[in-house]
Amino acid sequence: MEDQSIRVLIVEDSKSTGRALAHLLQSFAVVGIAGTGKEALRLFARHKPDVITMDIHLPDTDGLALTKQILKNRKVPIIVISSMVSPEKQSLVFEALRAGA
Repeated sequence: MEDQSIRVLIVEDSKSTGRALAHLLQSFAVVGIAGTGKEALRLFARHKPDVITMDIHLPDTDGLALTKQILKNRKVPIIVISSMVSPEKQSLVFEALRAGA
């Protein structure tokens, strides 16, 4: 099933993981892959995605802070995706969920 009308922004600092996610989501319109929080905010404003996939660890911020910042501007579904969440960082995932992801 393809739905190119659903715009997806991928926020992922790993280029290979970002490309893999874009490939998995190819039936949707992937509007961009952001490797940093700053880039994510720029692409979010430009493309107004319908859905965001969010890595919890980014080089300039964390997914929790970025989720809160994005949701202040516009309500959009955010799916937290992280390949490595250490036990001490797992709370960030749950905090992001509480924040609206």
